[in-house]
Amino acid sequence: MDARQTVTDRHQLQQIVAGLTEGVILIDGNQDIIWANDAALLMHGVKTLPDLGVTVDHYRARFRLRYRNNHKLSKEDYPLERIIAGEAFRDVVVEVTPPGAEEPRWVHRVRSLVLTHATGEPDCLVLILSDVTERFEAEERFETSFNVNPAPAVICRLADMLYIKVNRGFLHLADLRRDQVVGRHFSEIDLFAKADKREEALTLVAEGRPVPQWESCLAAASGEKAVIVAGQPIEIDDKPCMMFTFMDLEPRRAAELALKESREQSRADFEALYTETPVALHSLDAAGRIVTVSNRWLELTQFNREDVIGRLFTDFLTLASASRYRDITAGHPSGADLPGDQEYQILTKTKVKADVLVSTRTTLDRQGVFTRTTAVLTDVTEKKHSEERFATAFSLAPVPMMLSSVVSSEVIDANQAFLTMIRLQRGDVVGHSIASLRMWPDDPESVKFNELLHRQAGVRGLDIAVRVADGNTIDCLISAELVNLLGQRCALVVIQDITDRRRTEAQLFEALETVMRDTSWFSRSVIEKLAHLRQPGIVKGKGAALDDLTVREAEILAHLSVGHKDDEIGTALGLTRNTVRNHVAAIYGKIGVHKRSNAIIWARERGLNGPEQLKRAR
Repeated sequence: MDARQTVTDRHQLQQIVAGLTEGVILIDGNQDIIWANDAALLMHGVKTLPDLGVTVDHYRARFRLRYRNNHKLSKEDYPLERIIAGEAFRDVVVEVTPPGAEEPRWVHRVRSLVLTHATGEPDCLVLILSDVTERFEAEERFETSFNVNPAPAVICRLADMLYIKVNRGFLHLADLRRDQVVGRHFSEIDLFAKADKREEALTLVAEGRPVPQWESCLAAASGEKAVIVAGQPIEIDDKPCMMFTFMDLEPRRAAELALKESREQSRADFEALYTETPVALHSLDAAGRIVTVSNRWLELTQFNREDVIGRLFTDFLTLASASRYRDITAGHPSGADLPGDQEYQILTKTKVKADVLVSTRTTLDRQGVFTRTTAVLTDVTEKKHSEERFATAFSLAPVPMMLSSVVSSEVIDANQAFLTMIRLQRGDVVGHSIASLRMWPDDPESVKFNELLHRQAGVRGLDIAVRVADGNTIDCLISAELVNLLGQRCALVVIQDITDRRRTEAQLFEALETVMRDTSWFSRSVIEKLAHLRQPGIVKGKGAALDDLTVREAEILAHLSVGHKDDEIGTALGLTRNTVRNHVAAIYGKIGVHKRSNAIIWARERGLNGPEQLKRAR
């Protein structure tokens, strides 16, 4: 074949491979790079053949190559050198570093091809390149995420069923080293050894189909471990594989066991607390039968536990209470919204009646379905007896008494003495508000009473006028106390009619006024005693007497008692006006007054009516 024919053939070859996506580099026998297609140039980041290298040595000087394991290629290991040496190879993977770069930028998969003449002699050497950079970067990302993923995972190659990759999560789960897994056969580490429907799982693996979550048991070095395993088909180096991932069930099983034990312990603690609580408790099922009772409940009823469990609660009530209980619960078949507190009578084992307050609470499950009714029984027998005794004493008391609600101000009860005093019938009082009775003729008085009652929780001896049915008023002293009675907050009001006493006192004071109009013939001590009778509010030892004053103060007070002014007093006694004022201030302090008029009254009440009267008194 002549030279012209060779050039024509090469030109045709170049036209054929120019549009290929694989890179093609042609080298002649002189180790010159005679041509490269656009794909080859792009794979090296250049645009022209001189930038790639016109000779093999030039190419080796510009581009550094290394294997994937970071080992740098020696001169004779460069693919161009190997093809020149006559070596045939395929699928050689190298990392390519361009001029001026520190790290590789591309990953090439390279294979060789030798073109010959018709005579069989070599004509041209061909290097074929594939850019696999993205693929290997993806594999690196997968490898990194696979290794750092905390979820246990292992990869098995389906062609030979050998494990080729394993992460630290699986090694930790199985208590194995990497060399004890990688390269081992699937049968040696059987992931479905004790799984239900094992053959079905193995069929899915053999066919390369996804394996859904499968509960199995993994044979670990430290013993068997319950796991959930799932398989997902993937490709590694273009070979079909299966990646198995695992979830360790041991922590969940340990948590479930701990939760079960905790629930059992809680139930036992609850039962013990329920039984030993000092409160009478019982629980009923949907049929109203007793499920559990506390020891205090048994003490209250005097029954044994085996006597009550399984029986209806109504079996332990009097006939009247049982009937009322059935009427109440009949309106609430689901047990919901039962009235909170109800009073019933129970019959103890010795047939003794006991009054109890039953406080009920219904328990529903998450779906709102009735589960049980729990009730607290409070023995109110003594309380009811006390209330009965109070009612008797209240009714028979000779002192007017009234019981009213603090919340509504309605009269709950009134005794006969109160009705007689106010001159109304029971029906006109009980059930009516205090305001509607119009007992207080003066509104401020009623406001004062209510303020004292609520601020001090009680009133003592409040002097107030009370209007009776005929419109007249009577003078009264009212005392009240806030009490809890009949299951509610009440005010117990006691009223004392002091009209007659006031009338007697008025008559006595009138007589004293008459006597004291002329006190010239009384001694000073008699005058002061009469003054105390007219002023019962003055406590002995608290008010001053004439003897407490000095001679000068007594002389000035004598002049004050007849209305003399400070100038007049000063002239009569030879004192300056300021001295008189100082003595007057001292007199006010001793006798406890603040005005001249009050000092005049104080002096006259003690028989001091002018200077002449002072001389006779002394």
